[in-house]
Amino acid sequence: VLELPRADIQPPLSKHLPACRTMTAELLRRAQMKQAGPALAHLAQVLALSRNLRNRASLESYLTGVELEKDALEGLDRWLARGKPAPQLLRHALTELNRHAAETPPAIDCLQTECFRSGGFLVNPGTLVAQVPGQAARVPERWLTGGIALSLEAPWEEERNARIWQLVWAGLFRAVETPHWQLPTLAEDPASEKPLTRKILRGWLPAVAGPGAGITRAHLGRLLDQSWLCDDRLFCSIARLREASTRARYRVDALRLAIALSIYHLDEGTPAKDLQDLAPKYLPAGLPTDPYSGQSYRYRIAGKQRLDPNGAAPGQGIVWSTGPDRIDHGGIKDGSLLADDDIAWSRGDLDLIMLVPQWP
Repeated sequence: VLELPRADIQPPLSKHLPACRTMTAELLRRAQMKQAGPALAHLAQVLALSRNLRNRASLESYLTGVELEKDALEGLDRWLARGKPAPQLLRHALTELNRHAAETPPAIDCLQTECFRSGGFLVNPGTLVAQVPGQAARVPERWLTGGIALSLEAPWEEERNARIWQLVWAGLFRAVETPHWQLPTLAEDPASEKPLTRKILRGWLPAVAGPGAGITRAHLGRLLDQSWLCDDRLFCSIARLREASTRARYRVDALRLAIALSIYHLDEGTPAKDLQDLAPKYLPAGLPTDPYSGQSYRYRIAGKQRLDPNGAAPGQGIVWSTGPDRIDHGGIKDGSLLADDDIAWSRGDLDLIMLVPQWP
């Protein structure tokens, strides 16, 4: 853990993040300059740093870890593009990626850390009411903030705040724990007096059974509007966390599959006919699951007559995910540069595509 989680509702200091970005930039610079072996070692260091940044981390640190992981994977793409690596180095690259996939902290860890930090409000509500909700300005009248804080400590107010706080966080946890392919099609944001309420409940999922069942987003929105809990400092942006973690998982698993397919081709002298050929020899933990569809990743070999529309050379392997729309379009057109909520996904012709490295 690079920064211990705090429970006092205050935002994390995150003083280590600029240094981590500087370290990553230097490691990537060295990876470009050095020979294949040392370069791979530097890229593996960036991957390790990205994992530590996501371990029991705040949202800001988690997102930075995903950002640095993406930089490392792009560096690995450039490493592969240099030319055919020695077989042992290619195997080592796959081993590092397999380890990275197994040891990367899940998004739920980040959410637990943010919830732990937010819990400080229930113990000391005065830390929140001293500041104007959604703004950096403080309430100038100390007598006013003192009176509000005192009123929030009344037993019935404590109980009401705790119940609303728990209802919001329970729905946020459900949103992270629900796989992408099981997410319902969310309606528009509920009508609310406060924009912050809509921001807090974006992506929130209601309970279908047990405690909280029957509470809708609209109902909870009205409760938030009328409480001091309508403050985005108390909650975590589920949409950002979900998109970052899901896309990061795709990037790592797709590259693992692509490198494993390359090694298979070198070993066997012919491309794999099916992804099942890779496990358990190259992927000991088994084939990864597409985080968007919940099914296997798709795989095909580009036709030998002409260049594939996605840029694959004749005979080159293509690995793809359905992407956020959960529909397989054949791995023809790549949407990797688009965010998960980009309206272009509604056109119905995009997938997330990874080309298998190949060398003369």
